[in-house]
Amino acid sequence: MLIELFPQSHARLSALPLLGPELDGLARRLSAQGLAPPSIRKRIWKATALDARLQASGLRQIRALSRAQLLACAPRGARGDAALSALVRSLAEHLEARGALRVPPPTLGLIRMGVNSSN
Repeated sequence: MLIELFPQSHARLSALPLLGPELDGLARRLSAQGLAPPSIRKRIWKATALDARLQASGLRQIRALSRAQLLACAPRGARGDAALSALVRSLAEHLEARGALRVPPPTLGLIRMGVNSSN
């Protein structure tokens, strides 16, 4: 699907070190959810910036990333980048559904309550 959305730049997007392998699946997921191709393109196009930011933070593989860390990459406030924010949220859902995000260990409070972090 990435080829159809980005005929000129799909190879560059697919080659992104962290997010490249996930982008085609994410595009397919967004399409299945009913998003129009222009909306999918806006989100996926921001993957270059997000990949660079994740690499700059020291991340070397997606499996080392938690949902909270990924969501922290979304811009905040009214002046934020809406497409980047949408990409971060969509990517978090996609990676979580695939079981590709790190699940942090439960906090002491959750342990005392008998709650498992995977629940």
